[in-house]
Amino acid sequence: LTAETPRRPEVLASAWGDAAHTAYLLQRPAEAETFYRRGLMLATGAQLREILTTGLAFALIEQGRGEEGEPMQRRVLADVAARLGPTHAETALAMNALANLLSKRGDHARAEPLVRDALAIFEAQPQTDTERVATLKMNMAVIVSELGRHEEALRLLAEAYATRRDLFGAGHPSTVAVIGMIAHEYVDVGAHDRAEPLFAQ
Repeated sequence: LTAETPRRPEVLASAWGDAAHTAYLLQRPAEAETFYRRGLMLATGAQLREILTTGLAFALIEQGRGEEGEPMQRRVLADVAARLGPTHAETALAMNALANLLSKRGDHARAEPLVRDALAIFEAQPQTDTERVATLKMNMAVIVSELGRHEEALRLLAEAYATRRDLFGAGHPSTVAVIGMIAHEYVDVGAHDRAEPLFAQ
């Protein structure tokens, strides 16, 4: 793509984003940062710039540079909300990304209202994305568990499990992942007798 004539900047920017995401998954955040920045130098479309900036923010967080990453994601959220409206599904996704970023910094108290708002937006959509709602409930469960509210976490995980079981079946990896989260939650509260059969399942 770099050698093409004429160049296609937006396509090349997207490719840099793919390379960056791969580096991030391979736990090479510094390399991911470099690739995201190269993509951002080329990208002009609002949506692609938002995607690349979110990725860059997470790469910075992984390097212990939250003071740089958090403002970036807050700008993404503001831009998406201004472009699409405060109750759009994409705005909710940007909220959830900011919440995940805050959770990675250990700031669960500030993450909670963002996930709660994102969840409310998705639940209010004309056609509810039940899988996305289940995922957001799992995110919320992690946050409230970290805040010591284990009963609430278990309730949210039970709801997420029911949704994924209905969507995918009891043995699907996405459903089994929720069972594992419930089991670990029981371990956290010392209810090993309830955790053991879930781990066996």
